[in-house]
Amino acid sequence: MWQMGSAPYLGGGFGHFYAYAPEKYEYPINRYAMEVKRQLDVLDRHLAERRFPCGDEYTIADIATFPWYGALALGKLYNAAQFLQVESYRHVLRWAREIFERPAGAARKSRLGGGGRSGPRAPSGLGSRSLRSRAVICPVAGSMLQYLRRGRSRCSPMVC
Repeated sequence: MWQMGSAPYLGGGFGHFYAYAPEKYEYPINRYAMEVKRQLDVLDRHLAERRFPCGDEYTIADIATFPWYGALALGKLYNAAQFLQVESYRHVLRWAREIFERPAGAARKSRLGGGGRSGPRAPSGLGSRSLRSRAVICPVAGSMLQYLRRGRSRCSPMVC
């Protein structure tokens, strides 16, 4: 649940004031940047002890966390990597690169492309179809379906 409670500070707070607000105010940008850097530090220390947020296996926690923290670390979100000094979070960068290079990353690479300012978007093809039919269309939903079928439930409380 960590990523669900923390991501709004990254997207709704920092992302808004840094990238989208019609007027740039130093205080909210700095305030949210400080919180995002704190979160990156928490994730970095967590990933120093494990390959993925929930251990040594890729899980739904990676799917939920990558679009915000992984894309940010790779410089693909808000053009803010340098501003936030993400190069100092080496474990987050290692994890983000590994996730980005997974087979499902091909579709993600085309959407995240060249370090744009937009935030995470829902994959195309997510209409009113069931999760089972979406698995064919969407690599993320397919990964989630595989995860749910395996009945994975062991995760760190920090993330899940």
